[in-house]
Amino acid sequence: MRGAKNAVKPRVVIAGGAFAARCAAVLRDMFGDSVNGICRNKGKFGSGICPEPGKFRDGLSVEFAGELAPDPESGGLADILIVNSEGDVPRFGALRQGGVIVANSDEKGLIGAIGELGYSGSTVVTYGLNGRACVTVSSVSERSVVLCVQRSLPTLGGSLLEQQEFAVPLPEGRDIYGALAANTAALLIGR
Repeated sequence: MRGAKNAVKPRVVIAGGAFAARCAAVLRDMFGDSVNGICRNKGKFGSGICPEPGKFRDGLSVEFAGELAPDPESGGLADILIVNSEGDVPRFGALRQGGVIVANSDEKGLIGAIGELGYSGSTVVTYGLNGRACVTVSSVSERSVVLCVQRSLPTLGGSLLEQQEFAVPLPEGRDIYGALAANTAALLIGR
């Protein structure tokens, strides 16, 4: 475990269609059978990643959709909201107070959109392929990437994640942004 020792079991919401599905697949690769929750695409359930509502196990809850609303049946608001582009930011509150937004710093306008849509008081942790991102890539090989945590980050469990680099697998068909977003969320969870 690279992050906190006392890992929490949060609700992670991934906004944005195809990117959300790719990011959820990376989380599933990392967390295995402990991933459960609602997977939605345009309001329809069932993606093969998560069970239908009411079939939760005790573990990480992952939900993805384009437009998100708090859903009391699936555990309420998100602890972590992952957004990859400006058009993916939910138009209304989907994040619990004290939650964290994991945002792509390579997308121009995304950070501004987060503030404009009512998330201005939220903690934002960025990922991207630039030197300003909190979590970035320092090298890429055929089947893995080396991720770099460039500044100390608070985890959901209250610990402090120190600056570090580590290699993560990049299975065929997975993209770097999905891997960056999913691994950033996993680090904040304490994995």
